[in-house]
Amino acid sequence: MTTQQVYFDYDFPGLSRVRIINNMLPLNVGKSESGKIEIKADLPVDERDAQVDYERYFDVTFKAPVATIELEEIPELESSFARKGRPEVTILLPNIELAVVESENLPLTFSGLDCALEVENENGPIMIDNCTGDKQIANENGPIVLSKCEGELKLSMENGPVSAEGLSGQSLKLESENGPTKIRSACFKEVALSSENGMIYYESLPIDESVMNLSSENGKIHLVLPEDFDFELEAETEQGSVKCRLDAEMRVEAGNYVIRQGEGKNKIRIRTENGAIKIGSDGYMNLSFIRQKLEELKDSILNSKTLEDKIKAQKIVATVVDALNKAADRITEARIKDSLISAADKLKELVEGFDVQEAKDKVVSGVEKIGDEVSNSLRELFMKLKFAKDHGYKFKNLNIKRKVEEAMDYSGPGVLKEFIKKTVDSTLAKAQGWGLSDREKQEVADRSRMKILEMLESGKISAEEAERLLKAIAKE
Repeated sequence: MTTQQVYFDYDFPGLSRVRIINNMLPLNVGKSESGKIEIKADLPVDERDAQVDYERYFDVTFKAPVATIELEEIPELESSFARKGRPEVTILLPNIELAVVESENLPLTFSGLDCALEVENENGPIMIDNCTGDKQIANENGPIVLSKCEGELKLSMENGPVSAEGLSGQSLKLESENGPTKIRSACFKEVALSSENGMIYYESLPIDESVMNLSSENGKIHLVLPEDFDFELEAETEQGSVKCRLDAEMRVEAGNYVIRQGEGKNKIRIRTENGAIKIGSDGYMNLSFIRQKLEELKDSILNSKTLEDKIKAQKIVATVVDALNKAADRITEARIKDSLISAADKLKELVEGFDVQEAKDKVVSGVEKIGDEVSNSLRELFMKLKFAKDHGYKFKNLNIKRKVEEAMDYSGPGVLKEFIKKTVDSTLAKAQGWGLSDREKQEVADRSRMKILEMLESGKISAEEAERLLKAIAKE
């Protein structure tokens, strides 16, 4: 057995579109840094076939503005394919407008492209990562996996799962016949997801004035929204239940379930024939959106070479700043509110002043530091919300009444430290026979939980310390 290395490159003036027909091997398509089309392959073949002219299996033609690449099946690879694992062909594309890729029975992988993409496969997985541009993806039998992609997205699936994370664009449309759909951390103005036989799970990042339509004939639908999301939702099911885990009230109108929060700017409709509908919220969606945009910002800064690149980075900053200001508007706790506003101001100043021709590592480092500050502030806020929900309390600075009256003052010097020690060590006291009645134990536990949440709210202890203390109380 030997390896036949193949490499070609092509420089076509006026090139704007590339069509690839793949019948050879699993295919990787990425971005070319040379400005040319590059084709690479390491072909495992028997030694007696080493002198075969493999170039003839790579048919490349150009008729402006379209280049066509046809990768033909190589008979000499048939016996070696299974023994050598999974050899691949890699095609790197320069800056173009559109790439069209067709295959029948082979895996297709795309990474780092910045162009419109049309992909059609019959039997094999399709994987797309970190690609910008509108996409039309169709598969008959095999999974579709997408990660960190931007642009309008149209998916068609017959038999197989769809899994995606970190998507954004104007519109998302999916039609699936058989298979589950799971889309996490997505941000689209227009969403239309439909399935004949399969579960749909969809997480929306914060967005204004969107329209979402989710429908399934036989399968449950689970929708997760950000905290404080402004929406009006109508849910309908023929044979199934509707469960809402939001603070918003759910009512029945004309046989359908209606939920409204805020002004109802985002319109959502969910329908199943045979399947449950579940609606929940997660404050971490707000944080995921900001994190996603900061990652885009870092990539944009590192790759910026022109004034246009800088403008693109500043547009991302504007999106992040808007999200931070909206989050701050909804928070009454001064320390966290001020932290988010400060982060927004520092981010604007940092990116407005950077020079695309100078070293960018310092700017990226600054973005990372600001991102850490934002993450810590929002994580603390969401942890508080979670604690309040789990333990039946809500914070004064979040505009909600307390359930237990304040019992003691722990603000004096050294008293806080002693309180924490006594709370954590109380399990030992119990083991030593310091007996209390059930009613007395409950009263002590209630006062302790309330005081822990108060200290968390005032910043006297961290979220991790609060969690440890609450767990200690629960074990008693």
